[in-house]
Amino acid sequence: MAKKRIVVMYGGKADEHSISCISTAGVLRALDTDIFEPIPVGITKDGQWIVDGEDPRGWNMDEGLPVVKKTDGAKDVVLDVALGQDGFFARESDGTLTSLGHVDAVLPVLHGPFGEDGTIQGLFEMMDVPYVGCGVLASAACMDKHYTKVLLAAAGIPVAPGVTLDAREYDAASEFAANGETILAEVQKAGLQYPLFVKPSRAGSSFGVTKVEREGDAAELAAAVFEASHHDWRVLVEQGIDAREIECAVLCPKAG
Repeated sequence: MAKKRIVVMYGGKADEHSISCISTAGVLRALDTDIFEPIPVGITKDGQWIVDGEDPRGWNMDEGLPVVKKTDGAKDVVLDVALGQDGFFARESDGTLTSLGHVDAVLPVLHGPFGEDGTIQGLFEMMDVPYVGCGVLASAACMDKHYTKVLLAAAGIPVAPGVTLDAREYDAASEFAANGETILAEVQKAGLQYPLFVKPSRAGSSFGVTKVEREGDAAELAAAVFEASHHDWRVLVEQGIDAREIECAVLCPKAG
């Protein structure tokens, strides 16, 4: 039986670039190569797609955070959307394109924006290429914490009390210090209890998250919002909850 050819994507433009690389190392080491033929496709931090780069299976956290780079021998990946599963190519040094073969599915081991937010899922939908994971709508809705909470609340599921702020309205030159009282007023209006957790709406792996413990401290709150704004202009300020965190994986092998 012919092996299934799987494009495994990793890296990306998000802050979680290196976390994606570590995840991919584990995925590739665990993949049954008697059944699957993996094609690792890395995305550099500036968005360049490459193949035949550094082997991700050699990466581990003990040696520092890995980064996808275009090493000697690495080739650019070129897509022909119209060709669908046969539309993956590598650009050789002389400019010619070599097919990566018929791709049975894509496994996007990408974290954060441009990986889990529906953007790359939409690309593969357009190409009619099967891919692993959530679809466009679920990816987009669940990458944005604000809209995740809106949907959950509408379904009657309790969510953490909080407010959503637009950091574009604040004075970046003062690192939001000039807006501290305004931000504090929003928190007080919502009746939020301390400690507070301030976080970017569309980021993961705790990037940009700050715990604010001093009640009424406008400066501390403004600094936390400024930190979160480095990752997203939409910022959540939520009331801390003393509870267990439960991580649940859902596997849907086929429709229905």
